[in-house]
Amino acid sequence: MRIIAYGCSNTYGQGLKDCWQPQQDLPGRQPSKFAWPQQLANMLDIEVVNYGQPGASPKWVWHKILSTNFTKGDIVCAMWPHWLRWHVFDKDIEGKRLGPWSTNKSHDLYDKGSALYYKHTMRDYDHILMWTYFCDHVYKHLKLLEIPFYQCYVCEDEDVKNIKNMINVKFMDGLAFKPKALDDSHPGEEAHKMYAEELYKRIKQCEL
Repeated sequence: MRIIAYGCSNTYGQGLKDCWQPQQDLPGRQPSKFAWPQQLANMLDIEVVNYGQPGASPKWVWHKILSTNFTKGDIVCAMWPHWLRWHVFDKDIEGKRLGPWSTNKSHDLYDKGSALYYKHTMRDYDHILMWTYFCDHVYKHLKLLEIPFYQCYVCEDEDVKNIKNMINVKFMDGLAFKPKALDDSHPGEEAHKMYAEELYKRIKQCEL
């Protein structure tokens, strides 16, 4: 059995004590052992595969799930990144991540093409429409494969109410009522533990 987790930096565990390079303000080279996927795997006493990717978009998560070869006994957990993010794939390379950070000229990841996309092409409704499609497609795909699937959105949003099997956990509220991670911009270990415990509860309920 394996927990296979997908998401952005909040799944990877960026900013936690084993996943932060303070000099460059970058995530660690490996996913954190204190992030929710590893904490959940510890509770279930099974293996974990953490496919969290800092800066990931819902489109990237959707593509990664569809590209994964699952085996019987796998449990898939997705923490969907914010719908503002996007990804442009290419045939032979990973492609380009697009996000609000790419529009800020003072940001290290500023990209003129991305900035133009967000200024002239991107529309909230279109991104939300695609995000709901990704969530629903993955839900149906894994149901056909008979793979247990648990999903949540990284922060509270009205549109979450329309998504099947969406767990309403306010993970990003951890920034307000839980200690923050060391980088001061991601939820800390307690928020990760809170979400792992909620997932554990739901997985055990499904086993009954």
